[in-house]
Amino acid sequence: MDRQVIDEFETGGEKLAKAIAGLTRQDLLWVPPPGAGIGRWSIQQIVLHLMDDELIWSARMKQIIAEDNPQIVGFDESKFASKLFYEEQDAQAAVRILDLNRRQLAPIFRKLPDSAFARTGRHNDLGVITLGQSVKWTNEHLDHHTLYVHMKRDRLGKPSMDPSASAARY
Repeated sequence: MDRQVIDEFETGGEKLAKAIAGLTRQDLLWVPPPGAGIGRWSIQQIVLHLMDDELIWSARMKQIIAEDNPQIVGFDESKFASKLFYEEQDAQAAVRILDLNRRQLAPIFRKLPDSAFARTGRHNDLGVITLGQSVKWTNEHLDHHTLYVHMKRDRLGKPSMDPSASAARY
């Protein structure tokens, strides 16, 4: 496995923090009109979704490391978004939680031998997944949603001041 994936994993929280920097609560809660082509969730919902998904995938990755071929159970992200009061939570706190979680897990990944990234779990929807696929997928998932944050910022007339954001643009 390319160990650079671990570095990307560890710094993902910084990327998300920069993506929402300078936004007001009103900006975070703005919902795009249907058909806008920039997703249906607010930036707030994206941030809370990412935090929830990260915590769940981190637990799954720990299971893959510690257990032999554990059963991994999926969840319904839309139900999480609609029933966990995402609009009332603190987006900044969610970013900090995501960031701390990644920074806590990255040193564990660095201590593992390369062979550990081939360890597997069995997801009820996705089938067999490896630890390496999981780490890579969480990075790609964060990048995917961060792109939508930047598109929503642009629509709000509040483009990111982060120069690295333009490289990942649509």
